[in-house]
Amino acid sequence: MNHVKAKGSELMGIKFTQVYAIARITFQEILRDKVLLNIILLSVLLLSIAFAASNLTFLSPERVIIDFGFTAMNLSGMMIAVFHCASMIQKEFERRTIFVALARPITHFQFLLGKLFGLFAILLLNCTVLAAAIGVFYLSFGGKLNLTFFYGVFLLTIQSLFFAGLTLIVASFSTSSETVIIMIGLYLVGNNISEIDALIVKMDPGVVKTLLKSMVFILPNLENFNLGFTITYGLPVSGTFVLTSCVYAILITFASILVSSLLIQRRE
Repeated sequence: MNHVKAKGSELMGIKFTQVYAIARITFQEILRDKVLLNIILLSVLLLSIAFAASNLTFLSPERVIIDFGFTAMNLSGMMIAVFHCASMIQKEFERRTIFVALARPITHFQFLLGKLFGLFAILLLNCTVLAAAIGVFYLSFGGKLNLTFFYGVFLLTIQSLFFAGLTLIVASFSTSSETVIIMIGLYLVGNNISEIDALIVKMDPGVVKTLLKSMVFILPNLENFNLGFTITYGLPVSGTFVLTSCVYAILITFASILVSSLLIQRRE
C-alpha cells in the first residue's frame, strides 16, 4: 500500500513532497527579504498616489484608481519576479546550498520547480493583497467590479510567473545585475509588441524589417496578459483569450525550468 502511495505521489518523475519542501523554504526566505518589503511599499505608494489623483479629477475617478492600481500590480509582480529570480540561483551557488540539495535524490528540474513554486506563492499573495486594496478603493468611488477585473488580476499573476520562468533562464548563465538589465529590457519590449508590429507594417521590405519580424516572433508577448483599457472601461473579455494566455504562460514556464535545469547542470 505504501509503495502504491509513493508511486502515486510522483508524476513524470516529479517528487511532489520534495518540491513542496523546497517551495516552502523559498517562500519563507523571500518573506524575510527586504527587497520584497521595498517593492510592496512602492506599490502602496502608487496606490496612495492613485487615491490622491482620483480626488483631484472630476472625470471618472474610479478609472484613475483602476489605471494606477493595475500599473502598480504589474510593476510589483515584474520586480518581485526579476529581482528574486536574478539572485536566487547566484545565492544558491554562493552559499553552496544547491549542492547540498542536489546531493539528495532530487533532480535539477525538481529543485527549480520548487523554487519557482515558492516564488509563485509570493506573487499570488502580492497580487491578492493589491487586488483587494484596488477593489476597496474602486468600490468607494462608485465603481462596480465585474468579471474583467478578476480576469485582469489573474492574467497579471500568471504574467509574473511567466516572467519569473524567463528570468530563471537568463540567471542561469548571467550575473544578477546582468539578468536584471536584460529582463527590464525584455519587459519594456514585451509590453510594446503591437507598436513594433505597427512599425513593421510601415517599413519597406529589407533586412531590418526581417530582423524586426524575427524579434517579434521570438520575444515574449506580455500584451497577452495586460488588458489595459479593457479593464479601465470594464469591457468584456473572451474566456478563450484568458485560457489561451494561461496555457501559453504555463507551457513557456515549464520549458524555461527545463532549459534552466540543463544550463545549471552544465554550469556545475
